[in-house]
Amino acid sequence: MTTISLVHILKNIKEVESLLISDLDKTNVEVNKKIEQAREKARKIIDDVIQKIETERKEIQKNSEIEIKNKLIEIDITTQKILNELEEKAKSNKDAAINFILKYIFGEINA
Repeated sequence: MTTISLVHILKNIKEVESLLISDLDKTNVEVNKKIEQAREKARKIIDDVIQKIETERKEIQKNSEIEIKNKLIEIDITTQKILNELEEKAKSNKDAAINFILKYIFGEINA
C-alpha cells in the first residue's frame, strides 16, 4: 500500500467516524425527546391519580358527614320521644297526686 492509499483510507475512516458521531448525536437528541415525553406522560398519570384520590376522599368525607348528620337526627328524635314519655309520666303523676290530695281533702282517704 502506498501512502496515498493509506491517506485515502484514513480519510474514509474519518468520514465514517464523523457520520457515526452525527448519527449518535441525532439518536441522543431523539432519546432525550422520548425521555422527556415519558416524563410528561408520567406526570400526567400521577396528576390524574392524585385527582382521583382527592375526588374519592371528598366523596368519602361527604358520605361520612351525611351519616353523622343522620345519626344526630336519630339521636334527636329518640331524645324527643324520651322527653315526651317523661312529660306524659310527669303529667300522669301530677294528676294522680292532685287526685290523691283532693280525695284526702274531701275525706275520701283516711289518714
